[in-house]
Amino acid sequence: MLSKDNDKMKISQQEMDHIFYLNRQLTKLKVAQNEGGRKQIFVSHSRKDQEGKDFINSLTGTGPGNVKAFYYSFEGETPPHSTRLKEEMVKSMSVFLLKSSIENSWTASWINYEVGLAHGIGKNIWVFENPRNNNASFPIPYVTAYIQRPERLERRDVFPYNKIIDVAGMSNPKDISENGQELTEFTCTNEECKAKYFIWLIDVNKKFRCPVCGKEMVLK
Repeated sequence: MLSKDNDKMKISQQEMDHIFYLNRQLTKLKVAQNEGGRKQIFVSHSRKDQEGKDFINSLTGTGPGNVKAFYYSFEGETPPHSTRLKEEMVKSMSVFLLKSSIENSWTASWINYEVGLAHGIGKNIWVFENPRNNNASFPIPYVTAYIQRPERLERRDVFPYNKIIDVAGMSNPKDISENGQELTEFTCTNEECKAKYFIWLIDVNKKFRCPVCGKEMVLK
């Protein structure tokens, strides 16, 4: 259950805008450290979610952003894992979390560690989910935007996915727009959550589960 003390942690929109600005300035300083000067995004994922990885890969490496996706797999990597994760997180512009069925609590724990680390160093956290595979129940405590996605894209220039990738997720979500289309600012209606984030829905009934508390929501 979420504590009602969360209200004490709320910050103003002006403070949020300042955080976005500082994060953009910091990550600009890190670009030169990345391979070939390419912007990098950190993709938090389940190793079994190949569909999600294919979706991200169809958007990265091309387009004006020429963004590189970084995936970390514990198999074959040398511990301590937290050291490498932190190094790559700092170099990344933002975090893209592929929300899907998680096969065990160990994986969910590491994903939540990555989310907490990203929040602690001021990274945007973009949660992507296929609404046809939305039975993942673990909470995500910090969310910048929740984006529903199709299984695959027939072409790359589909809003808002192309716009988010092209800026490596560094933009304030309210600045993501194209031809009158934009993300929607949303506040969870669960009295014990009240989390605020931006959303983009493709579900025809405008239904989704709040990524923070897991309660079913309907956008009216």
